[in-house]
Amino acid sequence: MVRTPTVPYMYTDRWNGLTGIPAGDLPWMSEDEARARYGKSVVIAVDAATVGPDGIPQPRWLVAVSRGAIVEFLDEHRRTWRRIDWEPVDGRWFRQKVADYFYPTDDRHYRTDEAELKVAVVAEPDGTAYLTVLDRAAGQRSETEFHDVDVSTFWADPPAFGEWDAFTDPGDDASRLSQDWIA
Repeated sequence: MVRTPTVPYMYTDRWNGLTGIPAGDLPWMSEDEARARYGKSVVIAVDAATVGPDGIPQPRWLVAVSRGAIVEFLDEHRRTWRRIDWEPVDGRWFRQKVADYFYPTDDRHYRTDEAELKVAVVAEPDGTAYLTVLDRAAGQRSETEFHDVDVSTFWADPPAFGEWDAFTDPGDDASRLSQDWIA
């Protein structure tokens, strides 16, 4: 049974965050082509609930699926403000990384490597986790290691094609996640 998505999507295998279209001036993939590629090569589902007058989506998120998935949450300038990495582990997906990005101003597009502050948590299935704060403006980096973290809620089954909804909730920010780990 094919489920009608709650949000319309556009598909590509390479997306340009600056232009909002497939990289290299490639055309968008049809849903049939994306479905045929799913599980075999990279497919990027771009939220197309809002499309500008030029036909370019103004996405809130995109889901890049290959073996696992990378989900990027975007603002009105197509800047990534949160990224969640899902890694395949024993037939399931594990939410391994949550990274939040903070930029110098709120008025234009920035690449993630231009963020002044990056706060990230990385967890492992064995309950080891790390909080990393990279403050480029101050030239400082800190890392805190945690043990015996409850990662039972970090697991999900890989979705069927088009069923991205469970992965498009940004959830808690990296700082909030790590607060629960401090004993």
